[in-house]
Amino acid sequence: MLSQLYCSVAVLPQAQEQRGAGGMMLLHCAAKNGFALTARALLSHVKVDLNTRDGLGQTAHEVALAAGHDDLRKLLRDGLSDFEDSEQLQVAAALEEFGGSEVGALVRRKESDLEWRGSEGDTALHLAVKAGCLLSATFLLQGRADVAAVGAEHSTALNLGAASGNEDIVKQLLLHRANPALEDNEGRQAAALAQNQKVVAALQQESTDSDLLVAAQQGASSSVGALLRAKADANEVNEEGATALHLAVQAESELVVALLLLHKADPERREAQGRRALHIAVQLGCGTLVQRLMDAQADVSATDNSGSTAFDLAKLSMKPSVAGLLSAQF
Repeated sequence: MLSQLYCSVAVLPQAQEQRGAGGMMLLHCAAKNGFALTARALLSHVKVDLNTRDGLGQTAHEVALAAGHDDLRKLLRDGLSDFEDSEQLQVAAALEEFGGSEVGALVRRKESDLEWRGSEGDTALHLAVKAGCLLSATFLLQGRADVAAVGAEHSTALNLGAASGNEDIVKQLLLHRANPALEDNEGRQAAALAQNQKVVAALQQESTDSDLLVAAQQGASSSVGALLRAKADANEVNEEGATALHLAVQAESELVVALLLLHKADPERREAQGRRALHIAVQLGCGTLVQRLMDAQADVSATDNSGSTAFDLAKLSMKPSVAGLLSAQF
């Protein structure tokens, strides 16, 4: 069965060529079932052919027409020409594998409505949390997505993160001041929904981040500069092992990154996922930050916990300009 929200880009290129009952391909199945988000994902990420016919000789548009799914008819007839940024954001946030880099690009363009809601009331942040995509959720939060927004079943993103047992996403939401006391439509707070003790502990623990870490995350260059001049430790870490340099890169603040490097911030420090600052800059697709970190002697061959180098991530996220910068170092 197709999943309306959680189809993974990693498997779509192979799966979309397979035919099921009646010669139906994935796009036809999405059309028959009214899965608009899945259809958009297939069209935007896999580039399926709208003219492909099933075993009955029907196109996906004709299948949607016969099934009475009016919202899909125009999409499957005309493709993505009128596909708005806010809708792209919804799709990208729901895709677990490669959605993160696309969400980052859409947020940076500042043209997407971060509070655009799907038919069930979920925002892009809700979908990213449901998909378990930490990178997408982080980009959305940095773009000032409303962390207190309620979606389906009156759930906040934190309620969903706690219910899924995703400790990393819960911590990221708390870092952005998510309120654990907000209840869903059954009166349950995040702690009551938590699926494991690590999430419960994260919900109960107050943030201990220093002023420097908070300022770096916010991209507040004047505050960062003042704190560094007052001898703040440029290499202190938060609970996730992230330094101010990691956080400044995530915030895409070139000035804060420059200040930290000037005060001997170490680009080789690893956070909980094993990422150096360079890995994060590559995932963001930010060539200027990649170049600045390389100028600071960041190791382009270093791997994260999954064994990926920055160059590997650049190839996966399809950032040719960033990949070109890195390939020159090999």
